[in-house]
Amino acid sequence: MGQMASALSESLARQLEYSDTVDKLDKMGVDVVIIKDSKNPDDRAKVAFVDSKDRLFKIGDNDLVKTIKTYKLPERRAEYDDNIDTVLNVADNIAQGNITKRTTRMTQTLYDVLQSFPVRSNSLKGQEPFEEHGIDIEV
Repeated sequence: MGQMASALSESLARQLEYSDTVDKLDKMGVDVVIIKDSKNPDDRAKVAFVDSKDRLFKIGDNDLVKTIKTYKLPERRAEYDDNIDTVLNVADNIAQGNITKRTTRMTQTLYDVLQSFPVRSNSLKGQEPFEEHGIDIEV
């Protein structure tokens, strides 16, 4: 992840850490995942909401929320925004049950999530998410 994308990710993570809504999502089994944007890894991050069956919540026509990069004209100076208000709004809507629609097949965002988190990546191999990650005890 590029320096700007990392800074945006850290900003999002810090702000989400203190959100009561994220605690509600955690109790519902929904993870808030922040990953690099594979199309713009230097200056954008993606936020996805993933259930325990590795399905992403659909936010309008998308399965993610992005950090924002805009240009201030006429000097075309780039301005970056972590987009925390939109992320918290989506989180709140999921917690309240207003957003329930989820993806049903592999998307690029889901592939990126599974690649980024080894515990979830067993799904790429057709295994259960936590298969082969247990603890063996010898007696």
